[in-house]
Amino acid sequence: MELLDADGTGLPIGESLIGHVGTINGLAFSSDGRILASGSDDGTVRLWDPLVLRPRGAPMDDETGQLLSAAFSPDGKVLASTGASTSVRLWDPRTGRASHPPLTGRMGKNFSVTFSRDGSTLAATGDVGPAWLWDTGSWQPTGPPLEGAIGAVAFSPDGKLLATGDITLNQFDVRLYDTVTRRQLPPLLPAQRPDGGTYTLGHHGSVHALAFSPDGKFLASGAGFGEIQLWDVARRRAVGKPITDHSGDVTSLSFSPDGRTLVSGATDGTVRLWDAQTHRQQGKPLTGHTRAVNAVVFNPKGGFLASGGDDGRVRLWDVGTGHQIGGPLLSEGAVAVHALAFNRKGTLLAGGGARLRLWDVSALTDPAQTICARYDEPLPRDTWRHKLPDVAYRTGCTYDE
Repeated sequence: MELLDADGTGLPIGESLIGHVGTINGLAFSSDGRILASGSDDGTVRLWDPLVLRPRGAPMDDETGQLLSAAFSPDGKVLASTGASTSVRLWDPRTGRASHPPLTGRMGKNFSVTFSRDGSTLAATGDVGPAWLWDTGSWQPTGPPLEGAIGAVAFSPDGKLLATGDITLNQFDVRLYDTVTRRQLPPLLPAQRPDGGTYTLGHHGSVHALAFSPDGKFLASGAGFGEIQLWDVARRRAVGKPITDHSGDVTSLSFSPDGRTLVSGATDGTVRLWDAQTHRQQGKPLTGHTRAVNAVVFNPKGGFLASGGDDGRVRLWDVGTGHQIGGPLLSEGAVAVHALAFNRKGTLLAGGGARLRLWDVSALTDPAQTICARYDEPLPRDTWRHKLPDVAYRTGCTYDE
């Protein structure tokens, strides 16, 4: 693992910490930001202290092959991981040991795992099987699995709904389920055209990405052939016709914290920003990646976002201007980035590929605090004006000459 500077060269700061010997596919910060978990093709889950850049104990060996996804429960007491086996592993982050026997079901490999926001339910899905829901109090299935070849899942912010995206050939549906009753809600309806008719319902390719808006009122789905669809959750109806500006499969979606902007990444190597109300693209495509974009995520502060792709680069973007912030974040070797995660405060960004990397982005969330921390002595006013021309003079870490 490496700590890199996002406010300058993007090169490593300090010594690299090497742990995994395979591609890193899943990353997750604990809710308090004190633990970073990584899952790898080498079949291990590792825990890291992101503040002192040291491993927390020995790696947790899944013994079943590659690890593909990891998620912390909201209270940080359980880490769930998934991989090549058809099971979900549960770990105690404090001890690094399994906290419960594996959860099993008819799941294929390459599946993901996610907790509801209230932590009461865990959902997992595979590449050839249905989605399973478990009650985290008893770790028993809440009922029969949700049938279908499900490629993406997302909980609504209040945890009452689960959205699924289908990858079944010629049946690329998005469905909504009540997480309490486990019943599927009435099928989603097509959007109405201005002439009174309706647009064609559904996607024309596999659904790879789902994201709820922070208020839970809207759901976005991304699929093959560059399609993005917005859905009104309460009305269970598509909003407008599908967005088809991407020329490659949509792989990742994320709403800004205020819900006003949607970002998408695709195999065409572009990142695009959309007005969540008008569905119009905001500015020009964000270009720079030379291969497929695999992950996009907003900083919790909302002012900027990060993207990572097959070109082995992580790029930061100013949401307001659409401009790239500095150069690409670099490390030794250009290996594909499969996962990105910000800590809750938005000061650290983790990226996973063949190596686990950690970038300090605090300068972008509070540049004044960062500048103060970098100097042993308080800053005089003229130095402050040079370093931070747009930030009010802060007497807490400066002095008058």
